[in-house]
Amino acid sequence: MATFNIPQADNVELAGPMTEFEDHLIAIKPLARETVNVKTEFGLTPALRVQVVDLDAGGTDGGVRLLFWGTVQRTVLDSTTNAEWTVGRIEQKAQVGDPTKTVYLYTPPDMATIDPEAISNMIDSAVAPF
Repeated sequence: MATFNIPQADNVELAGPMTEFEDHLIAIKPLARETVNVKTEFGLTPALRVQVVDLDAGGTDGGVRLLFWGTVQRTVLDSTTNAEWTVGRIEQKAQVGDPTKTVYLYTPPDMATIDPEAISNMIDSAVAPF
């Protein structure tokens, strides 16, 4: 897979919420290893700046997004210590102990159903090097 230089989030327009990728196979690349505090309706909230490629949509560039869910942030950061990108699905699940609340998780794909070379090619095609 090619190496890319992605501009800082301050220099790019954010594309929108991550919820549109729920249950999609996506590739995520963190643009930084630290979260930034973003003012939301809930007050200051830590968010991770990420680049997204929607693999279920044929490798469509999902743009730069803010990722707010802490469990997903940790999974993405843990998954990218030795690789630029991580591939998985964002899923909403009932919270253990309180099924009236939900939590977002980033789950790996079934490796028997994906073609790593095709995924790499989709990422390379979607995100042009700068």
